[in-house]
Amino acid sequence: DNNVWTNLLLTCADTNIDWTTYSAYTNIQKYLSVTNFCDYVMLWWYCGGSDWEEGSRCKNFYVGNRNSTNLTPISYYCWDMELSWELGGGYSDGAWVHPIFLETWLSSTNAYIAGVFRPLWKNAEFRTLFADRLYKHCFNDGALSDTNSQKRWMALCNFIEDAMIAES
Repeated sequence: DNNVWTNLLLTCADTNIDWTTYSAYTNIQKYLSVTNFCDYVMLWWYCGGSDWEEGSRCKNFYVGNRNSTNLTPISYYCWDMELSWELGGGYSDGAWVHPIFLETWLSSTNAYIAGVFRPLWKNAEFRTLFADRLYKHCFNDGALSDTNSQKRWMALCNFIEDAMIAES
């Protein structure tokens, strides 16, 4: 529902909100699935993607929610992440925090992800949730732990190995 999306962006852009308060954090949850958002941002940072939140190219993502009698919060979905496979050419060669998340300026072309993240990062509850999600996924046999990431990588490699030999 475009109203939920619009309200999310307008709320996050509102400089009159004290994002350190619990009420600001609970209010944003009407518009945003914060757990999904943590996982979404973490995955992009993990893969070192660089073209998901840059100026006119800020289109490599989808958002959505269920449109029922009670509208649900927005969830973010990864899309078009092929540059996460690329090394060099100005792109990251591993996990990193995209610099736009660290800057203090916003414009209409970069507010869709970093513009939601930055105000939330001021909130201790959100930071705790983000840390908890990071711990869950990156440590103790989590989906993004070294061991599990290497297993997925090898499964992909093994799946295409014969085709790569034939192609070469």
